Amino acid sequence: MDGFPIAELQYWLQPIDSILRELSLHAYSYHYLLLAAILYWAGYRSLASRLGVVVLFSTLIFGGCRQFFPAQRPYWLDPGLFNGVKESGYGMPSGHSQNAVVFWGIIAASIRKSIVILIALLMIALLAVSRLYLGVHFLSQVVWGLAIGAVLVFCIMTCEKCFLSWFNRQQQVLQLLLAFLVALIPMLVILSLRELVEIGEGNGASKPYQRLIFLSGMTVGMTTGLTFSKGKFLQKPSMFLWVTRVLPGIASVCLLWSFSSGLSTGIDRSVVVYLVEGIRGLLIVWWGVWFWPGLHRKMEKAYSR
Repeated sequence: MDGFPIAELQYWLQPIDSILRELSLHAYSYHYLLLAAILYWAGYRSLASRLGVVVLFSTLIFGGCRQFFPAQRPYWLDPGLFNGVKESGYGMPSGHSQNAVVFWGIIAASIRKSIVILIALLMIALLAVSRLYLGVHFLSQVVWGLAIGAVLVFCIMTCEKCFLSWFNRQQQVLQLLLAFLVALIPMLVILSLRELVEIGEGNGASKPYQRLIFLSGMTVGMTTGLTFSKGKFLQKPSMFLWVTRVLPGIASVCLLWSFSSGLSTGIDRSVVVYLVEGIRGLLIVWWGVWFWPGLHRKMEKAYSR
């Protein structure tokens, strides 16, 4: 499978180079999370929550896989395949392909309209091809990403209703505890296999768990924040929400992300870096799903008096 002719693909797809390059550039996990946040603030809470949670779990899964599978990228092995995009981590599985299936697959499965399904399939196909075209993934890495993404979509669409029905019957304290523990499962599994069982070689970074712990903090923030805010901030989609909640929300989250991104820079002790990154991820998501919608509601009530 890894004998797929990437060089030939790069030659034949040059006419749509800019399309493939732009799609790939704007399809990292944080782009999907921002889109989910926009939908959440705009009043599409159910769909947005589903997207946000699953994209985070998906990112933890492919990030975790790279702790155990030190798979080289095509242009690392053959510099002639370099096509202008550098990636620092290992490539198994393709995170872009996996998250494309997760994000667009959930949208298609949730809305269930022919045009949406066609758009979703087109986006998934283009993003998968773009990673081959850019020389950053072998075909096997893309296929594994697509397969894992499909499994995640199937699981969430099959089990979500039953799980939430049971979850919503529990007391809030137990709900929060469950939300906290479930969010930590991927990170705990990865740490146990790497540090206790000593499986895999790690991802080659000096602080190998920095990104995973940041994502785990975001996941804890997502699950607990959604639990805290359940039944609150429910408003129908409207232009009013787009102007007063979505646009300021985008600005505030981007500022938080940018301001906090360098907090752990220059810190030598790994434990301190991990703690800072976990708290950073937690607070960014809490702001988005809980603090900002709550502040918006208070300002709306104060203005309407």
